[in-house]
Amino acid sequence: MKTVLVDASSAILLHKADLLPLVQAVFRLWMTESVYDEVTRRRRPGAQAIARGRRERLITIVSPRSIAGSQRLPAGLHEGERDTLLCFLDGGADFIIIDDGRGAGYCRREVIPYVNALLCPRLLAMAGRLTPTAAQSLMARIALLGRYSEWVKRYAATCSDSALAAFLP
Repeated sequence: MKTVLVDASSAILLHKADLLPLVQAVFRLWMTESVYDEVTRRRRPGAQAIARGRRERLITIVSPRSIAGSQRLPAGLHEGERDTLLCFLDGGADFIIIDDGRGAGYCRREVIPYVNALLCPRLLAMAGRLTPTAAQSLMARIALLGRYSEWVKRYAATCSDSALAAFLP
């Protein structure tokens, strides 16, 4: 089972699309304390499900060992995305699910493996947990719920299975 760090916006989108339980079943889900607080203290969509996931040990809460490396990160990151990236750099996670544009750009530049919530249905279909038709429908739903640029939506629809294979459990 692969370990994945998730940011707040991705967790919320996965919850809104009713995919969070399936993602928790397929991947070992880590969330930073700051992301957990952002979702649960502000009572964002999915707060109860995420708190339950923590209680049931389906979500592990982690914190970066140090924020000393944060000066290497792009300016303007929210605390949750900053901590998510720092925790990945600390080691232990296989990839990140992140929907923040600055955070995703940093991942691309630094060759950090990541996907956004929009690609999660494709991964779940490739893992045999969703039918291709269900995955397409869920991708369309997430595209409506999220704030994705046209090029991100195009990439999610057209990227090859081989480009996603490294993320499979």
